[in-house]
Amino acid sequence: KIDFEKPESFTALARAILAREKLSGGKNRLVYCAIDSHWYHVVTEILCKEQVLIRSNPQHRIVYEKPFGWD
Repeated sequence: KIDFEKPESFTALARAILAREKLSGGKNRLVYCAIDSHWYHVVTEILCKEQVLIRSNPQHRIVYEKPFGWD
């Protein structure tokens, strides 16, 4: 669980992703976010800052799903 209002909460996520990538030797990254649309920009900026996504890397992609309803 990540608190979008606290960018530092993404640090553990970034570490886990980068560690798994080192083990697997993979280079492609796909981040899938099922979040409300007002968080898209915030989450993208933090993921880039934590280097989970690198904008200049064509092998890094992000997919947004706008969830419907509340449950």
